[in-house]
Amino acid sequence: MKVSKQNIFLSWSGERSKEIAIIFDKFLSDIFGNKVETWISTHSIKPGDNGAVKIDEGLLNSNFGIYFLTEENVESEWIHYELGAIHAAKYNAKNVKITIPYLLTKNIKFESGCPFNSAIQRTYSDKSGTYEIALKINKTLSDPQDNLLQAFEAYWPALNGQLESLRDEETHQYKTWKLRHICRSGIKSICDKSQYKENFLFEKLINAVASGISVAVNEYTNGDSPIISLPYIQYPELLLDLLRLKKTSVDAIAIVGDTEKFWDKEIAVEIQEATSNRSSRIFVFENRNTMQESMHILKSHAERYHVAAISFKRLSKQFPEFAKDFSIITYNEGKARNQIIAYYKEVTRKRSSNNQTRIIFDTTLGTIGAHETIFMSLWNEAEEIHDSTDEVEAVKKVFPESKVSDIKKEMSRYIPIAKYDKHEEEHAYYIEMMQTIVRSISSARESTDRIKILELGAGTGIFTKRLLAIQGADVTAVEIDCKCYDLLLQKKRSRKFTELTSKHHSTIECINDDSIAFANSSTKFDFIVSSFSDHHIHHSRKSEYLSNICRNLNKNGLFIVGDEFLPTYKKGSEVSYNRALKLYHNHIIDIAKEAGAKELIDLETAALNSGLEREGDFKISCKEYEAIITGNAQFSFEKKLIGPKNLTNIGGVYVYTLRKL
Repeated sequence: MKVSKQNIFLSWSGERSKEIAIIFDKFLSDIFGNKVETWISTHSIKPGDNGAVKIDEGLLNSNFGIYFLTEENVESEWIHYELGAIHAAKYNAKNVKITIPYLLTKNIKFESGCPFNSAIQRTYSDKSGTYEIALKINKTLSDPQDNLLQAFEAYWPALNGQLESLRDEETHQYKTWKLRHICRSGIKSICDKSQYKENFLFEKLINAVASGISVAVNEYTNGDSPIISLPYIQYPELLLDLLRLKKTSVDAIAIVGDTEKFWDKEIAVEIQEATSNRSSRIFVFENRNTMQESMHILKSHAERYHVAAISFKRLSKQFPEFAKDFSIITYNEGKARNQIIAYYKEVTRKRSSNNQTRIIFDTTLGTIGAHETIFMSLWNEAEEIHDSTDEVEAVKKVFPESKVSDIKKEMSRYIPIAKYDKHEEEHAYYIEMMQTIVRSISSARESTDRIKILELGAGTGIFTKRLLAIQGADVTAVEIDCKCYDLLLQKKRSRKFTELTSKHHSTIECINDDSIAFANSSTKFDFIVSSFSDHHIHHSRKSEYLSNICRNLNKNGLFIVGDEFLPTYKKGSEVSYNRALKLYHNHIIDIAKEAGAKELIDLETAALNSGLEREGDFKISCKEYEAIITGNAQFSFEKKLIGPKNLTNIGGVYVYTLRKL
């Protein structure tokens, strides 16, 4: 039926759909003038009107319905209602009703049961589809537009430009739909597979993964700032996805070889290539050897963006609360600035006491701001690396040679560390000595609350693992020897240590430092312990060492020493000292021979030789040690002989308990 004026109902739902309806309303007015009258809720419903009634009136009085569909509104109940109303009315009304779904993109998917998936002809928002709508309207007019094509060509470019902009726009509603669509499509695909229907184990696994997604996004900070918690191993891929956005930059702390073990892997190259030149990353190293081995990676990254290096020791001393990996990821779009921070966190798994490392993505502004401030301060402390940087000089600046003393202290110079780590527990009296120290701690602790333990000269962690078995112990393990320290760090990350910390709710922090100089300004310790390590402190520095221990102890704290002591010798006599040294070590070697412990014999012989050469091994007698304690005037002490208990003239292994005066 021809009409002099066509009443057209413009149906929309959602932000993008509304914008299309508004610009299409103007487009129709530009082409047809007063030959069409559109009904659109944005201006057809006035303040005070009953919206539902006015919409029903608009549907009833319209002969033509155009439905502006986007990916996110195709399942909107409201737009379905408007389609149903005008579609049903066409068989009862005096005027023919024409319904046209107008699709913003060709990517829109219609599920079975969707009313737009029926016989209704759909039209895409390209030039031919839009012109087809104009033709249909024109054919219903009793006085059609003679110059329709000319008018369409004139106004189409402006409409198309606005439609293109809307196709690229990702509104909140669109993003929400996209997330739901991804999840629903994936789940539907899985549920359709025969394995899900028939294999109980597969079904359980998929349900567990789906639950994990829910847990990952259902954590909140301060009630309103969402965080996402995921397995840490997913971080490199997720970081790469964010960095590939053209306007993204990152400021990051990367502790090499700790949780982030991917910097020498292929994905590190992809991260490097995706990182913008506005980014900055500070690589943190626990020792000079690791940094030296990684210099080619640093220089390669420095070709793309700003790179610096710092030692973990310096980081943990100056910013102990921030001595961890984190990345501040920033996306700049015009005046809009979005940020998120990623960091690792140890969490306790439900129904288990085992800890699990997670990567946390946090949007809390306070957290991001605090880390930004620290990052800027840390950048000023770090050594900047360029593609032309001299590698040797850079390592020296990050790890300057120690100026504490010219006495050789590194045990790895005269003891094979791997052999030591494997066989040292075979040493006579050693295990009983360590057990005695642990019992002393357990009996002396004042409560069942957490205790802070500082282990000096931790070596390769032989005694450290026993400390971690103390319930609620926060252990700080200090070791100066780089090779020992490297092995200690490996153990820290090992399954054995992880199980210990989880089972006993203990923690461990490893620090590469000199026991004489180590200080933690923010922490005093309840117990300071030393196991077979004090004899590596030179006689002349024992008093200085004890003073430093006193500074690190709590008021009622204890210093417990388990060590090897020589028989009495004539002070100042090299012959007498060497004789005492041989008496003690030969006793230990004889026990090892009886046990057939060849490796221990070699280790003990090397220790004897280092003592004779005065290189790194400086054992003294109980008499001389007690004179140093008394002369220091800061401690009272008790001692216990571990062994041998039937020989009095060869020295032995003792446990000393020192209490602050």
